Amino acid sequence: MRTPKLGVWVVWQTVGLLLIVTAPAFVSFRRPVWEIATTDLPQFLAYGGSFVLASVVLTILLARYGELKLPMVLVVTAAALSLGLFALLLIGGPYRRTVLVLSCGFAATWIAIPVLVARRLRMREWGIGAVALLGLVMLTALGTDSVATREKNVVEARRVETLVTNELPVEAVYFTGVETEGPGGGLDAFGDGYVVASRRGVLRFVVVPEDEGLLQVRDLPIEPPDFGDYSGDLPTFVTVDRIQTNDLEVFEGVDGPRLLMSHTFWDQGRRCMTVRLSSMVVEGRDILPSSGDGWRTLHEATPCLPFEGASELWSYRETAGRIVQIDQEHVLYSVANPEDPVYSQDPASDFGRTLQINVVTGEASVFTSGHRNAQGLAMDGNGRAWLTEHGPQGGDELNLLEAGTNYGWPVKTLGVEYVIGVATDYSHLEVPDDLRDPFFSWVPSIAPSQVIALRGDLFQAWRGDLLVGSLRRKAVFRLRVSNGGVLFAEPFEIGLRVRDLIEGPDGRIIVWTDEGRVVALSPRSYEDSDELLATCLGCHLWADDEVRAGAAPPLKGVVGRPIGRSPQFEYSDALRSADGFWLPGLLSSYLENPTRLYPGTSMAFAGIPDSLSRARLIQVLETRQ
Repeated sequence: MRTPKLGVWVVWQTVGLLLIVTAPAFVSFRRPVWEIATTDLPQFLAYGGSFVLASVVLTILLARYGELKLPMVLVVTAAALSLGLFALLLIGGPYRRTVLVLSCGFAATWIAIPVLVARRLRMREWGIGAVALLGLVMLTALGTDSVATREKNVVEARRVETLVTNELPVEAVYFTGVETEGPGGGLDAFGDGYVVASRRGVLRFVVVPEDEGLLQVRDLPIEPPDFGDYSGDLPTFVTVDRIQTNDLEVFEGVDGPRLLMSHTFWDQGRRCMTVRLSSMVVEGRDILPSSGDGWRTLHEATPCLPFEGASELWSYRETAGRIVQIDQEHVLYSVANPEDPVYSQDPASDFGRTLQINVVTGEASVFTSGHRNAQGLAMDGNGRAWLTEHGPQGGDELNLLEAGTNYGWPVKTLGVEYVIGVATDYSHLEVPDDLRDPFFSWVPSIAPSQVIALRGDLFQAWRGDLLVGSLRRKAVFRLRVSNGGVLFAEPFEIGLRVRDLIEGPDGRIIVWTDEGRVVALSPRSYEDSDELLATCLGCHLWADDEVRAGAAPPLKGVVGRPIGRSPQFEYSDALRSADGFWLPGLLSSYLENPTRLYPGTSMAFAGIPDSLSRARLIQVLETRQ
């Protein structure tokens, strides 16, 4: 029986080892294996080690018995790959499904090829071998489901992505490590880190590294505030998932720092639910209660709303409760309208309002009214207060708050009621004549969450802009405010439900998501853009007045120029017949793969696969007009 020679076998497997270690690194990470992040190394060691183990064992068997049989090769390879996957389970960490599956499939195929070729198998045997290898790859793919793999939303301890926006690319670093009980909670800066509150009010201190480290998390020795006796005899339609933390604020006052937490409260005696603002004075780097004091209730929204029946199940899911400090004694505090909409226009109600509260005395006064579900609240550098709120279905709003103003809900809204698709008539309610329109509105809805106004220097191109988190779109919207309106609202995808965000002391934007992730956003530089431009100028002119025989159309002014319309230059039929303009998005797609976008184009190069490099080049073309 024919079998591969030992020398050929050894050379073949050595080449395979080099390919299996280096090729996936370049294909998936666009860099050599020695330059990838240390968190990605275990998967290379696992499948590289599995390949080596299978090759060594089969080499020993070939040297001893003088032949290798296909079943033996498949069994040894499967066993070695299974050991590699088991090792990944023990190590834990961030792994990429595509890299693992393709690498394992390549390893199995590469090891088996010499045996298949040497035996000159009949078609039936080739088919059996192919089915066996395919089964091996499928088992590997299934096996990686139990490993912490990631394509888009699977958990990793730390991963980095580049988010390309209109003005600059943003580096997004995703961290895990903060345990949570579900949606809700919030975060705020304190010292060299951030205090994070989970849905149930559990407090942790988090340090977000600026290098390649992982999130540092420690529990704080502070019990959650009183959420009420929701563990006892509750109505069947009052479930524990209605009990939640709405927001957390580190308040820097004249008497030192204190923690403020907004949360729901179930009053078992009266069998009703409301929203509380609780306060605790803290001290030291360990964030301990000052003088042993615990939480005290600063404000409890009135009235406490009883449940009338299961039809109100949806009513208490979102209760707003966003907090923002306005001076050393006061905060603005939003209370949603989770029950009958008329509470927003009832003078005796705290619901559907923003309140100004003295954090020392607890004294509260109505600041604005006529809100539905205010999920975001911020002060900008000019002392203006901004609020985001959910409309019923459509008509999510951004409001510029002015003391004493009524914003109209439910009499005035751009949204419609769920299910029936029309707005309910509340014209019978007595309201002021000067109800305020929203400053900006999203139709359809994006489910906005927190809003912040950028003041720091890190994101210089964005300074003064508003950032609004989105639960539904799983994104952050950047709003440019100018001349009394919003010039644009640009979303960039986070891929997770954005619950809270803050501009940290170092200028990075720190995001808290409903999935319990912390995401750190920072701008990326354009340091190698000149090199990219120099490459293009090998064929293209820069300006019309330059002269060079055979040169391609000029790059100056290309962003926004009609496609295939520069005079004095010959275009391919593909570009000459194209409509539209070279806007950044289209230009990026063309630079990625010219012939795929416009088959027949004369721009003969492989393209720029890296989205960050394309964004850098387009940025240069825009700024050097």
